[in-house]
Amino acid sequence: MTHPLLRAAALLAAIGPAALAAQPAERSLSTPDATFREPFTAVTGVRELRDGRVLVADGRDGTLQLLDLRSGASTPVGRRGAGPGEWGAPTRLHAMPGDSTIMEDALNGRFLLFTPDGRPGPTFRITEGSPAASASLIGVDPRGRLIMSRERYGATEAAGTAGVIDLLRYDRTTGRAETIDQLAMPRGERSGAQSMSGGMLLMFTNLPLAPRDAAAVHPNAGVAIVRATGYRVEWLRPDGKRVAGPPGPAPRIRITSAEQEAFLRAQIRPGRIMVVGPFPGAASGGAAPAAPKLSASEVRALADPDMTWPAEKPPFQTNGVLAAPNARVWVLRSRAHDDPIPRYDVFDADGRVVQRIVLRANSRVVGFGRGTVFVARTDDDDLQHLEQYRLP
Repeated sequence: MTHPLLRAAALLAAIGPAALAAQPAERSLSTPDATFREPFTAVTGVRELRDGRVLVADGRDGTLQLLDLRSGASTPVGRRGAGPGEWGAPTRLHAMPGDSTIMEDALNGRFLLFTPDGRPGPTFRITEGSPAASASLIGVDPRGRLIMSRERYGATEAAGTAGVIDLLRYDRTTGRAETIDQLAMPRGERSGAQSMSGGMLLMFTNLPLAPRDAAAVHPNAGVAIVRATGYRVEWLRPDGKRVAGPPGPAPRIRITSAEQEAFLRAQIRPGRIMVVGPFPGAASGGAAPAAPKLSASEVRALADPDMTWPAEKPPFQTNGVLAAPNARVWVLRSRAHDDPIPRYDVFDADGRVVQRIVLRANSRVVGFGRGTVFVARTDDDDLQHLEQYRLP
């Protein structure tokens, strides 16, 4: 008969240290304090202004509005175009010093600033030839410098990605761009999109569900880097100091054939291919077309023969990493394809998991305000409802 201590040791070895990390207490966000009365198609950016009104971007419908969640009033902000106060496609909205706002306008190859009261302001471009010219905006530091990410690629298209994303800090005053850190991404990844019938796009990649790092920017606390390997958060302070937290309690989701099918179905999305450059070229507005009803065999036929699947899902979703105003970073945990309940691990300024926030089914965090969190909840008609909760 095996000694109980030996059985316990064997069990601990099988579980592994990552699974033994302390699980934080869960707190649910179930009753919103306010919900905007009109639905959206795809909320891509939210920014609360000093008077409590909210700038909201809908990237699929191509709208940018200033909302009052209490009264239900809405006012269009700017319009689609390439002139003053216009934009090609509304995207993420970032806080700037002085309570102003910045939005990357990739279709027009520029950035659009908004005044503290939400009106469109001046635009600017990054000088051609700068390393930041091909980078994407992820946030702004306390001095108004842009924190950006730029993927490295191999020497040939067939080589795919080089496995590194550079984090850049770009100073608009001097035009200087410097590398402040790096993120790990799948080496050799090749991805793209192709048009399908019915106004749909088929996204494709040779490395589905491969782990990759992500980052979010707090306007005062610095850059929070979430590492996929080891599932930990590292803070890069504005003074250059680095604070690395311990490994978090990572989920372990095996990639079964059902997970593969669910991933492939999710790659069929409404939209059209957009080319970055002078307007026109933005996607048309209107209601999003419905995804085609495909059988399991038809979905499997969409898979690229070069696809390489990992054994498990990465610990978190890279599009679900956001910095909250209380110097914490929210990280959307991976979950099984048939689990509709989102859970966010909340890491503090020392990189420790201190909370787990549970949302209502089919919801996601899209932004923060002063003591509030904004959530987009998707209904059965695939429409999104903007909700506001008190920050836990």
